[in-house]
Amino acid sequence: MNEIKKCSIAGVSFTLERDAYETLSQYLQSLRDTYCDNPDGEEILADIEARIAELILSTQPLDAIIAKPLINNIIKQM
Repeated sequence: MNEIKKCSIAGVSFTLERDAYETLSQYLQSLRDTYCDNPDGEEILADIEARIAELILSTQPLDAIIAKPLINNIIKQM
């Protein structure tokens, strides 16, 4: 049985498997590091998070548990 984590992406609550959560967290942290010196960095990150939430919702219902393959696919699309 996989451990799960609840998180909010662009204000939408999702339930992710632990490895999916860790992968997404690392990706978002790398974006924060990339845009930390950009004056529009926070807005860019908010837009990216909103798009990630849209992509999740376009493939799975809100109450589904999100697995790592979906997160990997979304990261590739981004």
